Amino acid sequence: AVDSARGRTATADLDWRRVRRSTLAALVSDDIPFLLWARLLHEASHRYVLAARRVLSPPLARALTHPASLAATKALLSQIVYESATA
Repeated sequence: AVDSARGRTATADLDWRRVRRSTLAALVSDDIPFLLWARLLHEASHRYVLAARRVLSPPLARALTHPASLAATKALLSQIVYESATA
């Protein structure tokens, strides 16, 4: 920004303690809980795949445990459960 009264560039000082505090608050309130949620979802999907392959017919198990099916289900569950719980 230019200080028009003096004709020189104004500088801004950052409050590094505030930056550090804000970053830490963001990590604790959003990033770490999401990482825990993602880990829980990954482990649950692995158990689901193993159970589906034992119980369902091979073609149905293949369709329901396909990586694209699992990714879509995880995304849907995250939107329904995690996003609504953290909103």
